[in-house]
Amino acid sequence: MKVSRYFLVLLGLALSLPSSARAQADRYELGLRLRAMEAAWSEPGDDKARQRALPHIQRAVAGFFGFNLGEAGKWLDQARFQLQAAEPPPATVRWAEALQLQVDGRFVDAADTALGIHLSAFYPVEGDLPARAKLRLTLCNSTGKVLTSILEAPIKALPLKDKLSLEGVVEGDHQLRLEILADDKRLCGREQGLSCAVRRDERLAELKKGHEDLPKDAARSGQESLRGLLRILEALANRQTLETSYPAARLLAEAEVLQRSLKDGKEYYGGKRAGEFWLTLPTGKGMTPIRLLAPEAVQRGEPLPLVVALHGAGGSENMFFDGYGRGAIVELCRKRGWLLAAPRCPLLAGQVPVAELIDEIGKLYPVDRKRVFLVGHSLGAAQAVGAVNLSPERYAGIAALGGGGAPKPSEGLKKVPFFVGVGSEDFALAGSRALKDRLGKAGVEKVRFQEYPGIEHLTIVQTALPEVFGWFDRLLK
Repeated sequence: MKVSRYFLVLLGLALSLPSSARAQADRYELGLRLRAMEAAWSEPGDDKARQRALPHIQRAVAGFFGFNLGEAGKWLDQARFQLQAAEPPPATVRWAEALQLQVDGRFVDAADTALGIHLSAFYPVEGDLPARAKLRLTLCNSTGKVLTSILEAPIKALPLKDKLSLEGVVEGDHQLRLEILADDKRLCGREQGLSCAVRRDERLAELKKGHEDLPKDAARSGQESLRGLLRILEALANRQTLETSYPAARLLAEAEVLQRSLKDGKEYYGGKRAGEFWLTLPTGKGMTPIRLLAPEAVQRGEPLPLVVALHGAGGSENMFFDGYGRGAIVELCRKRGWLLAAPRCPLLAGQVPVAELIDEIGKLYPVDRKRVFLVGHSLGAAQAVGAVNLSPERYAGIAALGGGGAPKPSEGLKKVPFFVGVGSEDFALAGSRALKDRLGKAGVEKVRFQEYPGIEHLTIVQTALPEVFGWFDRLLK
């Protein structure tokens, strides 16, 4: 795929992101398969395994940008198989791995007695249904401890429709473990989220009514964040499948505490409150949804470095937390005690209001304004460059991964260190090289260009991040 075609495809993607219920379920499923492939990629192994997987990953990227999510999932699975072994798995395993489980809602009420399920093929695969195939579903807690086995059903034909018994399911954010067996031999398994809350609908209604009655002088960031949480929770309660596994039970309880705090004229987020939060912050004339990591280090009350992570086309504020090496950047920030903010980037045009976002985060948590870093992937790299063009004095370092941008020469830009990372097999290679050349012509004093052999667009972020953060560390010395 040529770079010029790449940008045309991204434009089409921004205009054509899937919005139907089926398409959203497919996005969720693709995320599961992406994280499984990333897990296999991160395992210690030989270079030959990655070389075998590379063409399959490239086909997965083409499938995603061609809006064929099933095709993208197929090639992600094929890449994972190649990472795990030189020989492909048996036909029965490939058949089982192709299956997709959909549930009639990922946020249930504790009073519900059953939940509909639908098992079908996510993508076509050769081979017949194995003899004595069986579906087993087990409910586990967040640590993987088995709570209850809630379904075991023979697979006589596809699609398979059945109901899960929810008797005895307690409030909390759980994992629904899917296993496909044949002759009681496990062929494959994966997990997806399932949350449960007591009095779900009543509590949501109370939240909605209470939000309308909030004092007019209540903190705007808190009000908008509460409204954002309500949108997520109501969508899940209405049986929508969102792109990732939201901890809906926790978010419902959090929204209730947030609302009480606002009524009392107090801030809930910020200060010394550590955790991962979904916030909606006022930025200029608009609002920006973000996902935020406030590490335990906030409890010291000292100014902390901040990393703003900007995702690529088709992603969201969840991408850096759940994807890109299964949220590798989260652990890198957590162990350093750094704040991490991942905003939702515009779909088509416009600049993420990064400077305003930093100011809003600074109202909640103490930000060390001399140690603010940007990390951008693909179109997020261009967003990072755009943010620096507007206010170069705000940033201690920029990492542009698998993407380019158009830096505007200025005295301020010359002082901003840049890390430009790209894979030798990335279709954005020419764009990254062009960015390096433009930075040089603009007189930028510190430009590090790293081209990673055998790496393509999907894996550049998790590959480069350890080196990026080591480079950030050296900039701070």
